Amino acid sequence: MDILELARQAGLQVLLDARIGSQTYHSVSGSLPALQRFAEAVAAAAREGSPRRPNGHNGHTRHTTSSRHTAAARLRKRSPTFRRRRPASPHPSVASPHVQAT
Repeated sequence: MDILELARQAGLQVLLDARIGSQTYHSVSGSLPALQRFAEAVAAAAREGSPRRPNGHNGHTRHTTSSRHTAAARLRKRSPTFRRRRPASPHPSVASPHVQAT
């Protein structure tokens, strides 16, 4: 389902606001009747089962374990406050060095 094309067909105005690298940013405006037509068109497309986009993608990205690991590694490098939590001691008699006994 091409959302921007559905918006144009419903009578909404679609403007290209910016293009940064391969990303494009649009704004959409129009009347209330055009918005209602757009909502009906989206609902109809969802009921029919959204066909794949012309570029072969359906809008969902599959994240692999390695890509999640890489993203976490980038976060650790950037964030000085990112720290791993230590698991609690399995023995209640072993106190954490950060906890003071009263």
